[in-house]
Amino acid sequence: MQERVPLDESLRPAYRKEIDGLRALAIIAVIVNHFNRRLLPGGYLGVDIFFVISGYVILSSLMGRGGESFWQFTLGFYSRRFKRLLPVLIVFVLFTAILACLFISEPTLILKTGIAALLGVSNFHLIRSSTDYFATAAELNPFTHTWALSVEAQFYLLFPFIYWLCRTGPEKANRPRSFIMLMSALSLSSLAIFIYLYQANQVLSYYLMPARMWELGIGCLLFLGQTYYASHFARLSQIPASPIVGVVVGIMLIPAQYSVIPVVGIVLMTALLIACLRSGTYEFSLLTNPYVVSLGLLSYSLYLWHWSVLSLSRWTIGVQWWTVPLQLMLVLCLAIFSYRFVEVPIRKSNWPSRKSGILFFGLFGSFLAALGLATLKQLSPAMLVSGINDLPAPPDYLPLRDSGLSFSQECVIDGRGRKLNAMTFSKCTVPSSSSDQPMIWAFGDSHIGHLQGLLLEVNRQTGSGFHLIETPGIPFPMTSKKFLKDRQILYNRAQLQFHNGDIVVVSRLFFKRHHDLGLPNDLKQWGNNLLALSEVLASKGVSLVIIGPPPIFDVDTIDRCRSSIWLRVGAECSILRSDILPSISMVQRYLDELAESSEAAVRVFEPFSYLCPSSDVRCSMSHQGLLYYRDKDHLNAAGSASLAAPFIRFLYDQNLVKRKSEL
Repeated sequence: MQERVPLDESLRPAYRKEIDGLRALAIIAVIVNHFNRRLLPGGYLGVDIFFVISGYVILSSLMGRGGESFWQFTLGFYSRRFKRLLPVLIVFVLFTAILACLFISEPTLILKTGIAALLGVSNFHLIRSSTDYFATAAELNPFTHTWALSVEAQFYLLFPFIYWLCRTGPEKANRPRSFIMLMSALSLSSLAIFIYLYQANQVLSYYLMPARMWELGIGCLLFLGQTYYASHFARLSQIPASPIVGVVVGIMLIPAQYSVIPVVGIVLMTALLIACLRSGTYEFSLLTNPYVVSLGLLSYSLYLWHWSVLSLSRWTIGVQWWTVPLQLMLVLCLAIFSYRFVEVPIRKSNWPSRKSGILFFGLFGSFLAALGLATLKQLSPAMLVSGINDLPAPPDYLPLRDSGLSFSQECVIDGRGRKLNAMTFSKCTVPSSSSDQPMIWAFGDSHIGHLQGLLLEVNRQTGSGFHLIETPGIPFPMTSKKFLKDRQILYNRAQLQFHNGDIVVVSRLFFKRHHDLGLPNDLKQWGNNLLALSEVLASKGVSLVIIGPPPIFDVDTIDRCRSSIWLRVGAECSILRSDILPSISMVQRYLDELAESSEAAVRVFEPFSYLCPSSDVRCSMSHQGLLYYRDKDHLNAAGSASLAAPFIRFLYDQNLVKRKSEL
């Protein structure tokens, strides 16, 4: 029987305080970035530092473990990971889930993320949620950050097999080299996947383990190099650490979005910093300072709790200059409590005595916690949200007549998941009740789609028919940079059914969403195309109506505005009319100038003055106890339907629709 030995039994690495010091710097960077991105724009790269450290520490912890069978080795590896990570995670998820149900009116999507975190698959859940228009924003989900734990958990599933494959090779002398070659190949493949996915799908490059494995692999390779090629790596310790620390801080200070170069740079610099740290230097003294090391030991608990405190604060009192000290203190207290009373006692406990028992109770505990969250999902908000006066939220989309489907499922075409089919046109067209009444043909992006409540009410009150198919992110008329073939197909079919007296209604997003309400870059081209369209329509006897922008708010999620108790704390759910009026007026002037310059009759309907009349000091997302918005710039069904009366008067005044008395 072949003797099983570790890669090198002669080395059993000693505890390195400076590694925990690096953890402290990483968690500080992450927390600062999450509290205020402007202070440390690249602080999110602290997670990448954690990945490198994890790869380094995990492999070092396996050295000197000989005389075990594969199953003994695997059970031992997983049992240590379970005792280290699961207890605090379970406590964190359960506690946070209960708080979420107390403060969030509809926590279902959040609870699903918590369940996924307990099962080690929250990264997959977040990938799916990122394509869901109605998913809770990442900053408002207290379990978003658990994606990193899921990535590590999935790496741990694979790692024992990789390690054992090289450990049991035929020649002992070649085993380190085999491990280095295999880990290098896997890391390079993972890096290639990361670079490719960054170009093709950034969400996948961020969340998928195969796109992140190279970072853990770099840590593993560093340890292997230091262990088996010590003479070569000893030269690295002669490199001064100060410039490397400067580069790391510099990368984090660069105001750049998540991208390839900063990530690769921070990973390589972290590995180099670990290699060159040596006793007697200022950097080493700093990282081994007892307070810094203590913070590093708390890093896992700090990572878990800081995000939930931030997220739940955003749902309630917000994150403001006066709240930050209190929130930081709360994060630290929760981290110390979970470290001292959960993490350390359980990790040092001899119970269960058998490794299989640790795995059983770990899996069973995760399952029970997940079951608890599933129960909360069924009970909330009716049982837990008590004492909070919820504003009723009407459906975002009214069901289309006789379709049996919601508007978002059937009448939104994006060329990807929601594709044009043979029945789309007919299901999204409501005929006129009389041949004397016109058809209203509504074309545009989601800012025409959110008017379906208005069009349904116009149909009910006047008998005018309508056709409405939304193309998210694609305005109409289309521009060179915003083009969708399916939209052109739909318009070509629609114009074959145009009759004299019909109306084409267009609207769009009139602002840059992530800037200070400036005009979008393609607005001028859109306007020129609109003028050309107006002449074509006029030749067919079809009128053109442009619907301007409604009030726009600075709120992360509409759910925040449902609980009126919190409206007294934050002002995100309303805005001073005087603050937004200049931007709205700028767009309105542009639309009026377009209408005046057209040789055809182009009309402009302005919803702003009806949703936020001049008599109001503040524009609000709700009216008379009813929410009118589904997010910061889209009306819901009730909000758009509230425009029916002024819009019908507008149609009558412009002689576009006949009054029933005239029929």
